[in-house]
Amino acid sequence: MVKVTVQLSKSEDFQKMNELYSRYFATDPPARTTIVSGFANNDILVEIDVIATK
Repeated sequence: MVKVTVQLSKSEDFQKMNELYSRYFATDPPARTTIVSGFANNDILVEIDVIATK
C-alpha cells in the first residue's frame, strides 16, 4: 500500500479509525488522507480508497 484515503461520516470516529489503522499498519504505514464528508446513504459510516503496488 502506498496511499490510503479514508472518508468518515462523523468526526467523532476519527480516533477509533486511527486506532484500527495503526493495528493494520503498525510499521511503515502508507501515506494517508482522512476527511469527514457526508454520504448520500446515511447507513455508510466509512469509505476507504487504497492505492497499492504489486
